[in-house]
Amino acid sequence: MSLINHFQLLPGGSITLQGEMGKAIAVCTKNFLKTLDWSALVVPFRERYETTSWRSEFWGKMLRGAILVAYATQDAELKKIIKDTIYDMISTQDKNGCISTVAADKQPGTWDMWGRKYVLHAMGRYCQLIEKDPKIVKACCKVVDHMMTQMGPTKRNPLDVGYHDGLATCSAADAIMRVYRLSGQKKYLDFVKYLLKTGCSKRGDIFQGVLEGKTPAELANGKAYEMTSCFQGLAEAAMEDDEFPKAYDVLTKYYADLRDREILCTGVGGAKDTWGEYWFDTALRQNITDRKLTGALGETCVTVTWLHYLERILQITGDAKVFDQCELAFYNGLLGAMTPDGTNFTHRNPTPLAGHACKIAAPDQMLLGFNRPFHGMDCCRAQGPEGLALAAVLGVMLKDNAPVFNLYEDMEVSHGNVKYTVTGGWPFFGSKVTIRLAMKAPKKMTLRFRVPEREKGKGFAKVGTKAYDGVPGTYLEIERTWKNGDTIVLSFDHKIRKRLLPTTPNTFCLMQGPIVLAEDTRLNSYHADTGTYRIAIPDGERYLCDYASAGSEFLDVHFFQVVWEQENTAPLSIW
Repeated sequence: MSLINHFQLLPGGSITLQGEMGKAIAVCTKNFLKTLDWSALVVPFRERYETTSWRSEFWGKMLRGAILVAYATQDAELKKIIKDTIYDMISTQDKNGCISTVAADKQPGTWDMWGRKYVLHAMGRYCQLIEKDPKIVKACCKVVDHMMTQMGPTKRNPLDVGYHDGLATCSAADAIMRVYRLSGQKKYLDFVKYLLKTGCSKRGDIFQGVLEGKTPAELANGKAYEMTSCFQGLAEAAMEDDEFPKAYDVLTKYYADLRDREILCTGVGGAKDTWGEYWFDTALRQNITDRKLTGALGETCVTVTWLHYLERILQITGDAKVFDQCELAFYNGLLGAMTPDGTNFTHRNPTPLAGHACKIAAPDQMLLGFNRPFHGMDCCRAQGPEGLALAAVLGVMLKDNAPVFNLYEDMEVSHGNVKYTVTGGWPFFGSKVTIRLAMKAPKKMTLRFRVPEREKGKGFAKVGTKAYDGVPGTYLEIERTWKNGDTIVLSFDHKIRKRLLPTTPNTFCLMQGPIVLAEDTRLNSYHADTGTYRIAIPDGERYLCDYASAGSEFLDVHFFQVVWEQENTAPLSIW
């Protein structure tokens, strides 16, 4: 039986985020997405001079994020920019249908299929969310048709193509599923099933490995981003086809393993190498100070891929606790990874618990040894906007044609002739959220509200004078005939608490709601300089701030660290 989708996306333009995630999307759109030289990112596809570089991903990565922003905001200027660059990209397609940065006699190159995947992601998403343009659909089909002449049962084995023993190449499955949905051509679904049935790695079937009890770090070579993309492909295929009967068990166990063993207290993931790109039992190592034992922690690409995976797990399980993980990543690791002007993101997030660190913007790939500049691009800089945009589409979803509230920052939501206005400054500036309904006529429906697992649930919601208890980690369902002017008031516990971490026994980080608290040298140098921070809390002789604000000047002279404690031990301090 194929997987069930419990939640659907609202139509484009239904949600306008006005809180901190909404502000981040707005500044990123204005200063980054609308100012980028998109034509320059197409040049490598026209000239085909790449051989071993993963930079072929940049155009598609950037564009799929821009498309999701355009879907959420219905920004006409951004839509035009997007369509223009897609048509520019299609102009590079050769007579065989190939769109690639690699010359024909060197195909498929090491990252060639990976780059083509992102071309498909961008063009396919445009047709799904913005406009089903026949020219773009045809171009996508031609790309996959050409891929199938180079890989397949009677062609080259995909496990022998590209880096990471097949993970990067087989991860194209989810992008090809977009083409299948757009075209309805069964051959594309068959090709996806072929890719997934290889097990996606020469080192062993990653899906079977999960069922056998292997940890994420023990699967294939542990490459986090590429591997999780393969699991996304399985999710996409299993939502359309019943040929993967154990898919639900595989997908949910992989999710639980990542949550418990790999995701840091700030909601990010990745470790081991210089850039933090591997599963490495990262959550269990986050308070180790010796970088030789951990590598860098928290690659933004891994974090955004984790958010994508959470989207699918949320939809196939309907489990409210899954969005707790999204919330953690949105308001800590992801928001904290963006430079204040929205033009860049960190490649590595600073080590959460293992001593002090600073935030550094992602470098131009030219600085990493390539002989051509790439317009300031980096894989994580290209990935960041996608992560922001996910908040705008997952924040409120649909079930039974009625809103499901996952996110509670200030926003406006319109659906079914009802306007919902959410206020309260949550999660940084308030502990109560008010949702006011405006409508012309009464309407009977069931509204659903996520009760975070950390909350007590008692008296979580109030409609008029009637109080409703919620069960932590579930959705509170309120069915009634709603009328104009009705309000729902939600109450959250904003006391500072200790969150037990899966590291050294009795190790905690300090949190307020979903916000991880940190100690910043600037704040504790000036004390009065609270305007730089969303949260600034006096704690004895020091001030604590939110992780996203910590180190927000992105200078290597401004250090911070996440505040953590061991039971019966005084907290660490950078002073």
